[in-house]
Amino acid sequence: AGDSQSLSLFRLLLEWGFWVGIMDKLGLLSLMSKARGVLSEMQQVRAKLATIPVRAESGAGMVKVEFTAEPRCQKIDIHPDLMKKNPAVIEDLVKTAVNEALGKARQEETKEKDRIMQGKLPPGMELPF
Repeated sequence: AGDSQSLSLFRLLLEWGFWVGIMDKLGLLSLMSKARGVLSEMQQVRAKLATIPVRAESGAGMVKVEFTAEPRCQKIDIHPDLMKKNPAVIEDLVKTAVNEALGKARQEETKEKDRIMQGKLPPGMELPF
């Protein structure tokens, strides 16, 4: 029984070596290594995005919002004079400012991802994030 287990393990290792050799010849090992590096850099990008401020306003500055490029809302400032107006007006102005800030956050994220992905993967290949 012990000899058959050793033989099975030996066959498994030979098979593994065969597939590693094939993957190496096809360049897949290098590609996998690059993908791991890109994933690591993407984690760094996420951390950086949390530090990039994104600001937007609406209603001629009556509503101001501040997000991080991550995106996370940090602050919403509503001018006191606006608080006397119809709640629907306030809601629309807040929604407009928030959507603008989120759009800016997406632009920052795309810019950072494009920066680190440049030349890392074969043309046409994209990571799913």
